[in-house]
Amino acid sequence: MKMSAQRIEEDIDFALQVGVDYIILDGRSGATGAAPLIFRDNISVPTIPALARARRCLDQRGRSDIALVITGGLRSLAWRSEASRQDGGRHSIDHEQIAAEAPSDGVFPLVTNDRTLSELELLHAYKRQPLIEKRFAQMKTDFQVTPVWLKDVGRIEALLAAYFFALLAEALLERELRQAMEPEGIEALPMYPEGRPRRRPTARRLIDLFETIQRHELHQPGQPPTTLVTELSPLHRRLLRVLGVPATNYGR
Repeated sequence: MKMSAQRIEEDIDFALQVGVDYIILDGRSGATGAAPLIFRDNISVPTIPALARARRCLDQRGRSDIALVITGGLRSLAWRSEASRQDGGRHSIDHEQIAAEAPSDGVFPLVTNDRTLSELELLHAYKRQPLIEKRFAQMKTDFQVTPVWLKDVGRIEALLAAYFFALLAEALLERELRQAMEPEGIEALPMYPEGRPRRRPTARRLIDLFETIQRHELHQPGQPPTTLVTELSPLHRRLLRVLGVPATNYGR
């Protein structure tokens, strides 16, 4: 069983209750290299302290037979040596166990709490993971969340929660635009800077297109205020029509 180094003792107790032969503990800096730095450098217990706690927990419960593997952040020989020292440098090869596990070679296990999915549907749901991860890549590209110099975990969680809501809003906007294109018979929209058609427009590009639209009110003594609005282009008007947004919202 592989687990993130969060509630180490509680998670180990759960693993022992389920019944495992080994535990892989992913400490801080164990995230993928594509993860935002705010995740990689602030989430989870640091690797070496996590290993010490896990080793102590297993020894206290009399389960030194459970193989313990530590990963995450071991990017130098000194750290690897420290990890080996913390675990006592103990290791052995259980040939009988290896032989018993051989029939499961090539089996791809998937665990889920969604009991409504069939095995095939579960596999298809799992294969959507790259699309989901691609969306979260916007955290450090479009949103430029990192680097954020916050040390308090509560503030980090609050900041990320705000960005998650922004990410959700962008995803819904993008979905609404793409779904609205189909009944209109629109295969692509000229949303690239040079006017090239885009078959799958993104929320980021949509927002960029409307970033130039400005609204100003000019106030002069003794005169009613004058409203000045950037003239909408034909593409702006077309996008608003597809989205069902009145152009009058932009003063036109």
